[in-house]
Amino acid sequence: MTEQDIQTPNGVNDPVSGAARKNRGIRFSNAEWRQVEQLALERSVTASELVRQTMVSMINRRLPAWYNGDMIALPSGIQAQIEQIYRGVYILATLKRDELYEAGQREKLDAVHAQARGTQVEIMEDAES
Repeated sequence: MTEQDIQTPNGVNDPVSGAARKNRGIRFSNAEWRQVEQLALERSVTASELVRQTMVSMINRRLPAWYNGDMIALPSGIQAQIEQIYRGVYILATLKRDELYEAGQREKLDAVHAQARGTQVEIMEDAES
């Protein structure tokens, strides 16, 4: 007999595989569970389904189906560090661009720029679908 053949006491099976699902106890503080319930409400799933989807997705190194990308909040120190790195890279890129222009390699730089723009468009289109 395989796990798929086992029926749970309350008859809850995975809708895709048909495998039996058993209750597993996870302890949450009241404050933690309120956060889980709030997120589940926002994502239109039950709290237990949100926890299950999240864990199964993370085990498989994927983001859960309900994740929409707007939830990551970086600490202000990291945000400031990213901004400083961006400014430094911008300055260095500008200096290098000027050197390439002076060396007569404008076409080479323009090709790199066009390729980067194309990749950016692809990423944005994938995010919309």
